[in-house]
Amino acid sequence: MEDPATGSAATPLAALLLSLSGDDEATLDVIQGVEMGRPSLLRTIARRMPDGVRASVGGGCVAVLRGEAEL
Repeated sequence: MEDPATGSAATPLAALLLSLSGDDEATLDVIQGVEMGRPSLLRTIARRMPDGVRASVGGGCVAVLRGEAEL
């Protein structure tokens, strides 16, 4: 199984794109998972701060699996 949306990839992408621009802030909508039939929208924001670029990601999710473990 492949994850249709990867925030761990979208967030650094937003930070990189901001660092390559001269802007103080950038927002980026990333659409993933379309070809596998599970379209996902990740909304990222990156901001230039005094100590470097900070980025975050958000979006909604749908539960596709549930499980329990007994120890």
